[in-house]
Amino acid sequence: MVLCLNKLDLTKRCIEHIRKSTVPCEIVLVDNGSTDGTQDWAREQQDIAYVRNRVNLGCAVGRTQGAEWATGDYFFFIDNDQFIPPELIARMLAVRKDMVGVEHWEITPSGITKPATGPVKRVDYVGSGGMIVKREVFRKVGGYDFRYAPCWYEDVDFCMRVKAAGYRVGHIENSGVEHLRGSTSNSSDVGYCPKNEKGPSRSLFTSTWHRYLFGNKSTPAGAIPNRNANPHGKPRIFMLCDVRGWAWDYKTQQIVKWLSDDFDFTVGYGSLNGDRSGYDAYFSYEPPYMARLREGGVPPNRIITGVTAHTYVNFRNFRQDLSIARAIHANSKLLLDEISAFNPSCYYVPNGVDEELFVFKERDLSKPFTVGFVGKPNPRKGYTKYIAEACRRADVELRAQVCKFDGANVIQRANMPEFYHDVDCILVASDMDGTPNMLLEAAAIGRPCVGNAIGNIPEFIEDGVNGFIVERQVNAYVEKLFWLKTHREECIEMGRAARKTVEAGWTWKIQTENYKKMFEECLS
Repeated sequence: MVLCLNKLDLTKRCIEHIRKSTVPCEIVLVDNGSTDGTQDWAREQQDIAYVRNRVNLGCAVGRTQGAEWATGDYFFFIDNDQFIPPELIARMLAVRKDMVGVEHWEITPSGITKPATGPVKRVDYVGSGGMIVKREVFRKVGGYDFRYAPCWYEDVDFCMRVKAAGYRVGHIENSGVEHLRGSTSNSSDVGYCPKNEKGPSRSLFTSTWHRYLFGNKSTPAGAIPNRNANPHGKPRIFMLCDVRGWAWDYKTQQIVKWLSDDFDFTVGYGSLNGDRSGYDAYFSYEPPYMARLREGGVPPNRIITGVTAHTYVNFRNFRQDLSIARAIHANSKLLLDEISAFNPSCYYVPNGVDEELFVFKERDLSKPFTVGFVGKPNPRKGYTKYIAEACRRADVELRAQVCKFDGANVIQRANMPEFYHDVDCILVASDMDGTPNMLLEAAAIGRPCVGNAIGNIPEFIEDGVNGFIVERQVNAYVEKLFWLKTHREECIEMGRAARKTVEAGWTWKIQTENYKKMFEECLS
């Protein structure tokens, strides 16, 4: 695994030396935000797995990303300013230790690190630049600790944990590695000064490991960042939402409500917000939010991402993220068909509805026939072109809740059932919704839907029984509105059937089982 930040000339030279190794190597290049053409060059190399971060995430995160991508039984870490001889890796494997380095360092009681000199009495640590470690050892001790950011002492801490766990650490003399030490970290490209940045990392290291090194040899409490553990022993999942109090947030709260016995959830909004405590899985609803997780240093094979709406004309811009994610999900069968070609691990996770909040209530027929609509002011929702126009032509009242999440006219979720009480049916005329949530909410109240075949509508609606499926044409909506307006008893009966459909398969208690299956299989 090669870590780089600009210096393309060095990166090319480093990789050319690796290609000449007598031991065949899988090459993973982790780019911490290069702007010098590294990206274009790397994508042309057929034998390189290329991981790009938009910003410099530091050594601990970058090397961990490389380890997550690599598939072999051994990880060989190297920086782009190091050039190895062909026989080096074979020599390191011949040492038969659990971890072997080419640079042997000593640690003073004050936490100062310096190259070892003279006869070897003890191996305090080996540097990550030119270090090979068994995959099982790397996993066992929890990998690098992200608290040592952007760099300094992350390799010292890692080596201490390897030794404290009982594994053997060795090194080789006269490695033949040419190291242009500091070519990247001391350059202006990196944006931090080694003299100033070493202080916090050194303090963290010495406060953690001083007694282990120079006194009590027991492993310090909390020294090993077990990223897969929590007080309850349940898998840890980070759920990334967009904003509080909107569709993704409501959905997440239901997932947390019904699956907390099996998983330990943390919910974040907009970004990781610095939380890199090492979850078993990171979940996002759409590819742009997967990109935010990756920018925060999350390896792609710990990310479960998906598509919840027909928002994108095509998925070209998200092909890579969808293909390298641990798994992808879709909330309708139509969407599942669209994205399943990108990733073999693809899951169907439909939305549900809180049937205890949206309680069934029959329509008061003494009130005028009224159509309902709930949605954002997005032309693709079809409100003006289809719904408002159809209601005008059918001469029926329209009660519409058109707003953004932060709009002044937002109805609080607890009051939404009252909105549906005052309508006879709802209309859907979207070409983008994966799940029109008003379909499920209105159905739970006992109101049928007239909608085009988008998202879950073909799965939920039994045409003529609990609603109508129509072409996305104004006249088609007008025809059904005329019929419902003149057959209000039948409209009520369709609403009863819609409620039964919800109870039979569309409550959140039922639908979160799909999420449970997905999480369990991804974490197995």
